[in-house]
Amino acid sequence: MANFPQKITIAIAASMVIIFLGLRSNAAGSMRTRSNDSNPSNPHFDHNTAGAGALNYGRPLDNGAIAPLTPIGALEKDQLKQKEGEINHWRFFGPLILQKEELDLLLPGRSGPSQSINSYAEGLFFNFANATSLINTFVSNHQEITIERINQINAVLLSTSGYSEESQAGLTRDKTQTHHYHGGITTDSIVHGAQDFGAAPDLVGLYLRDFINWYHHAEAIKMDPIEMAAAAYQQLVRIHPYKDANGRTTRLVMDWILQKYGLPPAIFVQGNSFEAIHTPTGELTIRTAEAVLAAQKRLLELPAFVVRFARNFFERDFPLNSNEAILLLGVTTHTELGQIVFVSGNIAELGNWDLRYAIPLYSRVGKIPQWATKIKAPKNKQIDFKFLRKNNDGTFTWEETQGKGNRRITLTAGPHTQFHIENEVSW
Repeated sequence: MANFPQKITIAIAASMVIIFLGLRSNAAGSMRTRSNDSNPSNPHFDHNTAGAGALNYGRPLDNGAIAPLTPIGALEKDQLKQKEGEINHWRFFGPLILQKEELDLLLPGRSGPSQSINSYAEGLFFNFANATSLINTFVSNHQEITIERINQINAVLLSTSGYSEESQAGLTRDKTQTHHYHGGITTDSIVHGAQDFGAAPDLVGLYLRDFINWYHHAEAIKMDPIEMAAAAYQQLVRIHPYKDANGRTTRLVMDWILQKYGLPPAIFVQGNSFEAIHTPTGELTIRTAEAVLAAQKRLLELPAFVVRFARNFFERDFPLNSNEAILLLGVTTHTELGQIVFVSGNIAELGNWDLRYAIPLYSRVGKIPQWATKIKAPKNKQIDFKFLRKNNDGTFTWEETQGKGNRRITLTAGPHTQFHIENEVSW
């Protein structure tokens, strides 16, 4: 009996150890998992902005969970800003709805990253062309991104192609055949070498709904459109919602966002969806900006596109402060078919004499040889400018001013809209 209190003490101590270890194990588990509820202990969690992959629905981080978006560093932000300086100069005001000639010109570059199109039946390329037209229709009709419309894109890509996955076109993996699991994720048709990825089939719907919520929030906070498009592509391709055509489907969603915000669909010179899965978000964003710039430069080879942009530029509204006015520049000159009149000058609104940022003039049908544009310009500042002509071979010819140097105007402090018409320009 003398040993009884000692035995009780030992038992109590052992119980305390077991309870402590259990609590510690549970705490560690909560740190390693990402649930559908806010978890302050998780430094990566942000219910509003993190998007698909950040929640992970209780799956351990080291057990095949969908990788969340990674922060974009300061250096990458600076790189994006530099590239967007040129991109935004040719950005459309409102959605960019491509004409057939423009769709056809961009089609080979847009389909380039697809290993399936490059390796299999011609029908896949035909389907991809139809899917790009579908995106164009969505943009034209101001339709919003939904899970159902993303499914529709996948259905077009895989239908009537004679391809083995045709029967599962447009169906997410939770609605197709039984899948096998490895490490908490599916390995059925989502294996690249020794690595597998993608949401487990039973979680595909949850991840897609979370993606849509993230997208709505990204629009609400006015996220940069290129950053938004790249992040959307990365999230969707990491989910890998479909049996096949995930890369093509998710890149087309990216293009949908770009066109919605007045930018051309991306042309990736190299890279594929597998690389996008494992690339840091900031790096993928820079590559997306380069892909947009590549598409833009290709479109600018089409005179009709430049004239269409000039019309869009002419018709937009410019918010003004008290030190600014709208300057209408008009010119009468003779050009040949395919030639376009530009203006360049010593202010930022005219490109600071950098021809990459010169402003194209708009010539209305039936009004040639009359060309015009309008810009937002500072008041009470001397503006030097000259007209130039872009030739069919891509070179520029400056106007001939008979040795008089640059044209010059100073906007007064008067009305907001001020006209300046040049009667005739010779080359």
